[in-house]
Amino acid sequence: MAFLGRRAELEELASVAEAVRLSGQGAIVTVRGRRRVGTTSLVERFVADAGIPSLMFQAQQGRDHRHELERFTRGLAASGLPAAQELRRGEDPESWKAAFTLLAAGATPTIVVLDELPWLNGSDKSVLAGLRDAWDDALSAAPLLLVLVGADIGTMVGLGAPKGSLAGRLTHELEVGSLTPPEVADELGLGAHDAIDAYLVTGGLPQLVGCWPHGGTRKAFLAAQLQDAQSPLVVSGERAMTADVPPQTSARAVIEAIGTGETTFTRIGEGASLGASRLSAVLKTLEDQRAIEVRIPFQSDDGSKAKRYLVSDPYLRFWMAFIEPSIGDLERGGSRAVRDRIEAGWDLYRASAVEPIVRASLQRLLPDDRFGDATSVGGWWTRDQRVKVDLVGSNGGGKGARPTFVGAIAWGDRGPFGKSDEQQLRDHRALVPGATPHLPLVAVSRAGFRKGVDVDVAIGPDDLLAAWR
Repeated sequence: MAFLGRRAELEELASVAEAVRLSGQGAIVTVRGRRRVGTTSLVERFVADAGIPSLMFQAQQGRDHRHELERFTRGLAASGLPAAQELRRGEDPESWKAAFTLLAAGATPTIVVLDELPWLNGSDKSVLAGLRDAWDDALSAAPLLLVLVGADIGTMVGLGAPKGSLAGRLTHELEVGSLTPPEVADELGLGAHDAIDAYLVTGGLPQLVGCWPHGGTRKAFLAAQLQDAQSPLVVSGERAMTADVPPQTSARAVIEAIGTGETTFTRIGEGASLGASRLSAVLKTLEDQRAIEVRIPFQSDDGSKAKRYLVSDPYLRFWMAFIEPSIGDLERGGSRAVRDRIEAGWDLYRASAVEPIVRASLQRLLPDDRFGDATSVGGWWTRDQRVKVDLVGSNGGGKGARPTFVGAIAWGDRGPFGKSDEQQLRDHRALVPGATPHLPLVAVSRAGFRKGVDVDVAIGPDDLLAAWR
């Protein structure tokens, strides 16, 4: 499969490697990203392009720490690193500190990658302590680039925190996201509205984008992927969930409740069969892992009972809505019925799923005089959801926030944004706390705007993609 994008990330890693070569001093880089976004592929390409002695070690989930130390030692012995010769001349190291200290051997610049570091640390808490001690004693003065890779965002961010295991020792922290909507458009040769559809299905995951035929339609992609119950579109979701949120756990029950459409605290608790205290703890963990997002209405705070929860990854949202409930049908050869269900629900699903993409795109445009002095973009809704305003720009946060614009998103197939949409937006503006009759109106439409529509800012699919470039 072709390696897609990532030019900026490769350049960042190459610049650190060059600094190691020139200075002869060690450097630690962390590479983090949600599972399946291609962190391993990125680092593999970087190592291949660097052309210097290297070792890539990938930890295995749930393995005994002694087994992992033996695997690391065997990999080191088989590598082309100067440390391999030291290892052959002596006894196998009995601790992680001793194993890591071997990496200081030789004056030749080298790269060592520890992939799935959170798994490795989970099996043996002495890994990071041993790495820290080896770094302080020997590795920092050696021409070694140590690349630490992991999908547990909380663990990876915590490494360099003030009280983290590697506080003050990290040279660079690289966060790898999915391909952006314009990158999807460029890779697939799609127009803006089709590229956004592709993004809502694939989440910008390189493996899935690589399976999408150049210039192909959403229906063609789904027909090909759903024909095989072992296709990347079908199996990637379960693999990612099993690695990060294992089955038969409270976290899995909670994220499945959210993924099937439950968005309120009470309904999620009912779906996951959890009490309030336990549910709060699980939701906090999932939020820290960036597995879910918490949405809070304008002029509310974290204690708001109107807050809503959703799955962060666009691909997993699609997978949990359409693919996971249909895996049995796909295994029985029922791809046609599954495609029909997706088509029947697609317009309604897309109208909701595109909202985070629109908000993120507008956020990237700020500051912009068209949106007043907005510093952030959110939404507003009543607790019972009877009134919902898609977009509210604000200056400040919490209960003291001041509105700077209100907006509506029209992303269905019913045609251009019209006068009735405009009137509804005006009516909703009057309900937003703190809004005045002169507050700018923003409309985002997939199909354009009808003649005579009078809004202050009109945004189309091309404008959304341009915000990311």
